[in-house]
Amino acid sequence: MEQRFTIGQLAKSCNVTVDTIRYYEKQGLLPSPHRRASGYRVYSEADTNRLQFVIRSKKLGFSLKEIKELLNLSHTPDLTSQHQQIHAVAKEKIIDIEKRVADLLQIKQALEGLISDCHSEADTPPEHCHLLRAIAFQEEL
Repeated sequence: MEQRFTIGQLAKSCNVTVDTIRYYEKQGLLPSPHRRASGYRVYSEADTNRLQFVIRSKKLGFSLKEIKELLNLSHTPDLTSQHQQIHAVAKEKIIDIEKRVADLLQIKQALEGLISDCHSEADTPPEHCHLLRAIAFQEEL
């Protein structure tokens, strides 16, 4: 007989909150669970595996929309098409990550420049700090 879990047990085993599970259900990432006569949700091992898939995908940077797409692709009967589409989703994610890394490097360089321009002398008023002025007055970074 397959093991069944309450929502609290599922949340604890996957290290997420009950609200997270309910949210994923509303977003269609998790199927609506079976309910006991008492109305309590009951989850299966398959639900646990699916939730773990969602959690791991999030850690890899996939959006909920992309995760839903990956879940749908995992049930595509045409294996060749399935692999090609999964590969395409992953490549798009890599391109997105590379763009975000480039953006973060630009931000880092801007901050380094502003920090080097800031005087650390105790008698210099904070309003003379280039970093604070750039933030306060929306100066070009």
